[in-house]
Amino acid sequence: MYSFRKRLAAHSADRQTQQHAVSSFQSVILAGISDLRCIKLQRDSDPTWYSPWDFAMDCPVNLSFSGEEIAGMLREYEADHQTGMDIPEITSLLRDYTSGYPVLVSRICKGMDEQLAGSPQFPTLASAWTREGFLAAVEGLLNESSTLFGEMIAAMEAHPDVEHLLHSMLFECFTHPFDADSSAVQLGIMYGLFAIRGNKLYVSNRIVRTRLTNYYLDKAPLAGPLLDSAQSLKARFIEQGHLDMDLVLTTFQEHFPAAYNSTDSTSDENGRKIFLRYLRTVINGTGHYYTEDGPKDSRSLYVYVDYCKEQFVVALRTWHGPGYTAAEEKQLLRSLNACGLDRGWMLSLSPGKEEQAGIHESMLAGKRILEAVVPDESLWQTFLEGVYGFTEDLFAEGRDQGILEERDWS
Repeated sequence: MYSFRKRLAAHSADRQTQQHAVSSFQSVILAGISDLRCIKLQRDSDPTWYSPWDFAMDCPVNLSFSGEEIAGMLREYEADHQTGMDIPEITSLLRDYTSGYPVLVSRICKGMDEQLAGSPQFPTLASAWTREGFLAAVEGLLNESSTLFGEMIAAMEAHPDVEHLLHSMLFECFTHPFDADSSAVQLGIMYGLFAIRGNKLYVSNRIVRTRLTNYYLDKAPLAGPLLDSAQSLKARFIEQGHLDMDLVLTTFQEHFPAAYNSTDSTSDENGRKIFLRYLRTVINGTGHYYTEDGPKDSRSLYVYVDYCKEQFVVALRTWHGPGYTAAEEKQLLRSLNACGLDRGWMLSLSPGKEEQAGIHESMLAGKRILEAVVPDESLWQTFLEGVYGFTEDLFAEGRDQGILEERDWS
């Protein structure tokens, strides 16, 4: 059977040969994940940092595939198989989801070529090499056990500072500048967890971000009331293949307080986790999601959902009063326009003020926005104390005077 991995390997080898053509054997390359400077002799009782200058050097070659390189490989494949695929669309999807990471590009293409084609859902190669086939291959990749993800998770568990940094980026939406002297940053980059773009640190790509988000979500079960509603009302959420996102947010808003108060953790990022667990329970087996950071410094998280050829955009944010900031409006409109949607959704976690809870609808540049506001008194202490340094007495006094709602929480 044709192997897309062989074409990827051959293409990569041809590129390197063209860039560094030599007539004879020049050197030996030892390639691995672990930093050679951390190697120590067995008889050493303490870790020792060794100088690598006599046997190691940096490799400045960017091994990620560019969009044009991916498109070139797809054109070669199409010339052999005539699938009728939309090459620009598949190229764009591969770049968006993998950032050109060769192993992930290869694995997704292999999934469409060798695993999906001929299946009941995708009986032909032509049906497999579509957006729907691509998303199915991504879902298979996210659910499989692999050495790549195993090494990433092992690195997180072995290095708590890396895990803490990653967690803050995934759920607390903190933007971290690149710090060349930070051991957590260097380890995260070495293991493929982080990437540098414009002197800022990011999770390396969308596939890694979704896989590690799922890792955290799977560490704790969904609370009883929410789990019961997600499972018992699933038939109502999904009718004739259509996902009713209005009903999903409305039901979550109704059942969230009891589930949230039953947990030990009381920070808004855990509220995001609970919603993502709830959403995964609803769309499990059919739908796909991924997350992206919201506007700069807003600490909001955007969730993009694909379900049966439909797309949805849900913004998870901290409620800071009626209306949205200019940055939030701009980001929401940009996301909705990119997906071709005329309506969007927001889940706002409110630090108190039960009278603000409920479902609110508004219009934004001709697009309908449904916002579910969920209050939780515990957010006053943990959110404000952790982010702004306020004490319980201070924010309790401000809340009673009604002045905190006027603060721009973003």
